[in-house]
Amino acid sequence: MPQALYREISDDDQTSARRREHDVLDRAVAMLEAARESGSADPVREEALDCVDAIWGAFMTDLSDDANALDAALRAQLISIGLWNFRKTTELRLGAGDLAPLIEVNAIVRDGLR
Repeated sequence: MPQALYREISDDDQTSARRREHDVLDRAVAMLEAARESGSADPVREEALDCVDAIWGAFMTDLSDDANALDAALRAQLISIGLWNFRKTTELRLGAGDLAPLIEVNAIVRDGLR
């Protein structure tokens, strides 16, 4: 689902792309917040973590493409954020930590797309 939405981005202009990236991250943040409220054993939590992984997987695929028009330094920074997201979702699946940092980082990236 998130990857299908993200693939549409490449066909749009920059404004539409940023809006869709924002919307996809907004959905992920909402899912993470719902998961935080439902508790750690709830399947809602796994779905939210899967969503974050799918979104950042799609972002990182695009960011690592030489055709990506973003500055190389910015691309590297965003890839680092993506790697952090993957580490955090893995830690959370193993039972370490809470969702707050993951929510905060994804909300910051989302808000930066406005």
